[in-house]
Amino acid sequence: MNSFWPTFSRYLCSYPQLALRKPHVVENLVRTLSHNHIRSYSHGTISYQYSNNIYHLSCVNPLFNVNYLISTKKATRYYSTKKEPILRHFNDLPEDYDDSKGLAYREKPISSAETKEIFGDVIDIGTADRVLRGLHGRRVAGTLEDPMYNNVFEKKIVDKALIWLRENVPLNEDLNAGLRAEKELAEMESDLVADAERIGLYNPNSGIEKDIYGQSAFDKIRESNIKKRELNEAIQKEKIDQADEILMNSGSLEIPTAKVELERSEEHPWLKYYRERANVLPDTPPVMTAWQRLWPSGIMMLGVAATSLVFAMVYSPPKKSARIFPDMPISAATVIGIIIANTTIFCMWRVPMFWRFLNKYFITFPGYPRSLSILGCFWSHQTIPHLVLNMSLLYFIGTKLHEDIGRGNFLAFYVSAGTMSSFFSLLCWVLMKNFSSSSIGASGAVIAVMTAYLISNRGEKMKFFGVFPPDNWPSISAIALLGLLISYDLIALRRFHKTGKGLIVDHYGHLGGYIAGTLWAYPLSLKSREKKARHKIG
Repeated sequence: MNSFWPTFSRYLCSYPQLALRKPHVVENLVRTLSHNHIRSYSHGTISYQYSNNIYHLSCVNPLFNVNYLISTKKATRYYSTKKEPILRHFNDLPEDYDDSKGLAYREKPISSAETKEIFGDVIDIGTADRVLRGLHGRRVAGTLEDPMYNNVFEKKIVDKALIWLRENVPLNEDLNAGLRAEKELAEMESDLVADAERIGLYNPNSGIEKDIYGQSAFDKIRESNIKKRELNEAIQKEKIDQADEILMNSGSLEIPTAKVELERSEEHPWLKYYRERANVLPDTPPVMTAWQRLWPSGIMMLGVAATSLVFAMVYSPPKKSARIFPDMPISAATVIGIIIANTTIFCMWRVPMFWRFLNKYFITFPGYPRSLSILGCFWSHQTIPHLVLNMSLLYFIGTKLHEDIGRGNFLAFYVSAGTMSSFFSLLCWVLMKNFSSSSIGASGAVIAVMTAYLISNRGEKMKFFGVFPPDNWPSISAIALLGLLISYDLIALRRFHKTGKGLIVDHYGHLGGYIAGTLWAYPLSLKSREKKARHKIG
């Protein structure tokens, strides 16, 4: 501020009569001084206003009627500035940012009333605006506490401005300061590397080196938390996958074939209804102990075994006149009846309205066992090869065993052995906590029939289909053939436990069949001897 101006203004206001003598001289002088020396942020002893960049002295206006002065009234002064965005984050800071200019802190300029409320009568509106812009810019730039940036304003003014800014323009000053520090460190590091390369003290390596600052403790905690989260997600995914593997239509596991199946774009509402009803399992296996899963099925197995024994003792064969096919051998009629029952269940799997019933009682799930399912699963097949293989073996071997022991004993043995093999399979899968498996098919019962027949005729040489091998060829004994069959299942189970690959055959059910056939072999052999003795006597 020119020191002449306050003196002249006070003199002019004190002696207006001198100005009246030569108004044009004083008028020119006032205009020149006001235009060149008054600053928008000055705080003087006289009040002034401006219009069209022409300043008015309140003590001079009554003396002169100047045409280019628009108004003689005292008005509130506002600064028209170009609209700027309100920035709050260090990353949004423009490249041409200047601390001396600061940043916009609000859309509308501050008023004189707000200036007086914030700072009192210490500074004018222009100075207040400059203080607020500068401090807001330093808050965003992260230089508020930097000792290298000195404040040109009094501490009281700065404190009042910061209080108002923090209430009305909130932002994270610590975060911005930290980001600025990281940027400065990176710039210093790059400068050091550049200088070292320039003077030949450092050559960059092509490989990846460790961070010169070491690994942050926060980074270690973050990595540990990420690993824990990934592990938990993997565990949850495994549980979901195991639950999804409990399929409604799965019996003995089958390898998918490379074939194309044409399906409708939209499922028929009728089929969709029965498919939804067929879902009889919960989304995840219920939490139960092994005993809770097994004891109902164990009671069922014992009940079936006891009932079978009673049936074998009280059964009497029908008269020839009472039979439907009197000319058909009894053994063939019995086995064919079993084959028809299995074929009927196989056809029912093709009818959606029976799916719910079959899923409940004709397939076993270790994750959600039902006691009646161990009685129904060995009558059930879902694929033609599975059905044909089991029924063929049952016909060729079952008829021979039937002829030795009779219909009553054969039916009692077949039903009880099938139930025992199903329960043994369920027992093994539950104890291994493999709840994603399922079992279906008559393999266990058929193997029990084979075992009982081979043990009863263990001294005889085996001929397949009664003709192979010929009499003059070396052949295998019945007990040796049984040993080979048991070895095959044991080797398959060992491979399963060693490799972890899924089973396509329920070998545990086969082992249950071997056990059941062995247990029944001795009493059945006694019945066979009694029958042969009666034939000789008769």
